[in-house]
Amino acid sequence: MNLLLLRPNTANFAVPMILNGLRNDRRVGTIYQFPRGIREFEDRSRMLPNLASPSYDDHLIASEREARRLLKSGAIQGVVATNRYFDLRPRPGRRLRDTLQRLAKHAFPFSSRRRDIGATFLLHWRDARRNIPVAIVDCRDNFTIREEDVELLRLCCAYFKRELPFNRFNLFRPYAERLSRAEILDLSAKVRPIPLGVDDALFEAWARERRAEKASDLFWSGKPNASQRLDLPERLREIAARRGLRLDLADGRLSFEEYRRRIASSKICVSVEGAGWDCYRHAEAIALGSIPMINEPTVDAAAWRAAPREIFFRNDFSDFEEKLLVLTSNDRLREELQTRLDAFARAHLFWSRHAGRVLEALRASSAPRPAQIPGADQRKRPIQHVG
Repeated sequence: MNLLLLRPNTANFAVPMILNGLRNDRRVGTIYQFPRGIREFEDRSRMLPNLASPSYDDHLIASEREARRLLKSGAIQGVVATNRYFDLRPRPGRRLRDTLQRLAKHAFPFSSRRRDIGATFLLHWRDARRNIPVAIVDCRDNFTIREEDVELLRLCCAYFKRELPFNRFNLFRPYAERLSRAEILDLSAKVRPIPLGVDDALFEAWARERRAEKASDLFWSGKPNASQRLDLPERLREIAARRGLRLDLADGRLSFEEYRRRIASSKICVSVEGAGWDCYRHAEAIALGSIPMINEPTVDAAAWRAAPREIFFRNDFSDFEEKLLVLTSNDRLREELQTRLDAFARAHLFWSRHAGRVLEALRASSAPRPAQIPGADQRKRPIQHVG
C-alpha cells in the first residue's frame, strides 16, 4: 500500500510518528511526502537522526501539480494528513505577518493561505483524490475540533486526536448549534484517540541509560502551565521534609541530556499534566527506568487504560502521599511495575502501534462514504455562519 503523507509547516511530531512507525511494516510500499522544504518534526532528544531511522526527506513531492498527478495515477492507496493550527478565513494583517515570518525563517516556499498546512490541500483535491481514503492525525493540545477543521473531519475515514474529551459532543461545543445532532453523531464516530507515545528505537536507546543505583527518591521538573502544577514544588518539598525523602527538584530549564540523567537516577518521576494531559514525560520516565506518578486522566486517554493502576493518583492529590510512600519504600513493587510498564509501552505507546492503527483504518475504508463529502448529502451541509 503506497501512501501520501501531507506535512504541516510547523513543528509536529506526527510526521516522524508515521514515517518511523511504518518503516518496518510490510504492508506499506512507498510513503510520498508533500510539500517539500520543511523540517517539521520535533527532535525531542537530538538523537533521532543518529538512530536507524529513515530520512525525513525521502520521496518528496516538489509541486502541487505533481501531487495531483500522483493521486490521479492510481499509485496512491491512502492519504495521511497531519493537522495543526490554521484558519481558512484570512484576517486583516494575517497574510502579511505570515509572509514576513516565512521570509525570516526561510521555512515555507508558498504564499497562498490555503497552503499554510498540508492537510488543507485535501479541501481542494476532491477531484484528484477520487476514492482514496484519508486519515487525519491531530496531535494538538486542545480538546476541541476547530470549526475550520470540520471540513477535514467530514471527508476523512478516521480522525486520530491526541486530547479527546470523554464526552465526544464537547469536541464541537463552540459551534454545536450550527451542526445537526445527526451530523454530530456521524462525525464523532470517526474520531479516535492517539497518544503521544514514543519512537520504538528511541525507547530502546533510553532504556540503556537506566541506572541500578538511585540518587533520589522522586524527581520533578516542569513549567507551571496547569493548575495541578502551581503548588506542586512546595507540596513535594513539604512531603519530602516530613517523610525524609530525597527530593530532586529542578531549578530552571534543564538540557535534555541532564533531564534524562536525573530521571534515570530517581525511583519516582512525578508527571503531572501540562498544556494537555498526555505528556512526553509519561513515556520518557518508563523508558529511563523511573516509575511515573501521573494524575488520573482528565481526557479519554484510551491507551493508558491498560497501564498499572498503581501509577495514577487522584487529581485532588488526596491519595498522592500514600501512593508515593508505597512506591518509594518497596523495591520489589517498583521492579514488578517496571516490567509491567515496559510491556505496556511496547503494546500501547510505541509509534509502530499508532501508525499501524492509522494504516488499518485506511485499509478498512477502501473508499470514503459519499455522505462524508460536503454537498453529497443534504444532511451533510457546510456550517452556516450567523451574522
